[in-house]
Amino acid sequence: MKLKKIASLALAGIMAVSMLAGCKDGGNGTNNGGASSDNSNTNSGYSAYVLNMSDAGDSKSIVAADDAKLNAAVENFVKNKPVNFSNMSTVRDLKLLSDVTGKNSADVKVWLAQADRDMSGAEVVSSSKGWNTVLGVNENKDKDKTAYCIYYISAAMNDDVIDNLVADKIDDIAYVINSTFTPAENDDYSFTVSATKEYWQVGKDANAKNDGVVIGIAVNFEYNKAEY
Repeated sequence: MKLKKIASLALAGIMAVSMLAGCKDGGNGTNNGGASSDNSNTNSGYSAYVLNMSDAGDSKSIVAADDAKLNAAVENFVKNKPVNFSNMSTVRDLKLLSDVTGKNSADVKVWLAQADRDMSGAEVVSSSKGWNTVLGVNENKDKDKTAYCIYYISAAMNDDVIDNLVADKIDDIAYVINSTFTPAENDDYSFTVSATKEYWQVGKDANAKNDGVVIGIAVNFEYNKAEY
């Protein structure tokens, strides 16, 4: 009887340790808005989460899948020494990192070059080359391709606001494709959207004035020719 009691206590201890470890692993970094593990980055289904928030979530031509390359591209931003924009709190909408000018532009270009290597072959979307141009909706539209873009926003914005803005971007992309692209007769197309976000802390301590959030969105477009 005594041995059974000891064994039961040992098993309870093991289970408690396992539960604590699970709680620790389940929480990624959060921003000042208090992100939860349900909509955090990296293999958590964040892409599906924001797609379901969008109007495009009901489209049969679009699916969501987290992308390891996109995750790596965004994670490399926060692993490197972050740039201090000083007035990050004023960035209350998703902005293109490629549009950053001034004293921080050189550092941002280095980051974007690394992201390009991480995405290996995907074409970047910029203010001069939008999703329409890069995806080739009106030109070479029967070619498979992948496009991506990296945005940033103030960490002062809470997660619900940021996630809704990401969902809006997905709607914009879906509109560009679905409203301007008509496949040839009997052909069809589909595209996979991936999204990821990471908290961007400049100093040792969190500071909503200076810290930000980096968001990556990628689209893999596939043109499906009819089989006769």
